Formats: sequence, structure tokens, C-alpha cells
Amino acid sequence: MKIFKSNIFTKTKFVIYAICAGAFLSVVIRLFTDNNTIIYGLSTLGTLFWLVSGFTTNNITIRLDNETMQVFCLNKLKKKYYLKSVDFDSYIRTVLDSTGSDSDCNLFITNKITNKRETLDCSMLGQNTYFKLIDALGLNKKPAPELIPISKDDK
Repeated sequence: MKIFKSNIFTKTKFVIYAICAGAFLSVVIRLFTDNNTIIYGLSTLGTLFWLVSGFTTNNITIRLDNETMQVFCLNKLKKKYYLKSVDFDSYIRTVLDSTGSDSDCNLFITNKITNKRETLDCSMLGQNTYFKLIDALGLNKKPAPELIPISKDDK
């Protein structure tokens, strides 16, 4: 059994973003009122809301064995997939800017019987752990397309 957990670096980055968003919220609220209780109270509540909502929705653990893939959110089983009845596809987008890099890692899960497609946001795993997950799922083991050389006469 292989276990893939949320990356501590990604969690730390998420905490920093929530604190910065709370600070920005306090600046915006200050434009409308001078009452420090309202300013600090609402910005603290906003920061706590972003932290709690982010960690409850994005803090995932994936357990993979020979037959199933189980997705846990806060140690509660969220979904269970039987590997023989689903197909996987992967999407990774990395953005490099002045604040560093940010990656969107999505795993698309398609039921072979119903053709229903689900998206699993794996961004909190971090890019390195996500690459290990898609390796374990065998997405990198698909055969490469056969390349046929073109002769000069065919052009």
C-alpha cells in the first residue's frame, strides 16, 4: 500500500496566503471605518475562515493498493475507486511569477461503465508527490506513439 499525503511546504504556503489575504482585508475595511474592533475582528475572522475552509477541503491523503484508490479528507474516507473500473488522466499547470511557483495538479477519473468524469484536485500534495502518484497509477507507462519517419520524397 502506498500513501500520498499533503505536502508540508504547500500547507505552509497556504497559511501564508491566508494571512496575507486577512491583512489585505483589513486594509480594505479600513477604507470604510476607523473602528479598530471592526477592522481587526473582521480581518481575523476572514483569515480563520480561509484557513479552516482551505484545510478542510484541500487537505487530502490518498491510499493506493493493487485494487483500490481511497481518497481521505481530514482522515475521513471521501471516495473509493476500484482501479479496474476507472481510467485516469492527469493535468499539471505550473505558473512562475514574482511570488514563486504555483502548481495546479488535477487528476481526472473516468468511470469506464458510466463515462462519468470526476476531477480530484491534488494541488495540496505538491508537484513531487503528485508525480509519484501518477507514476504509481501507471500514467507514465503508456506506450509512446509510434513515429514514422517521412522521407524527402513524401514532402
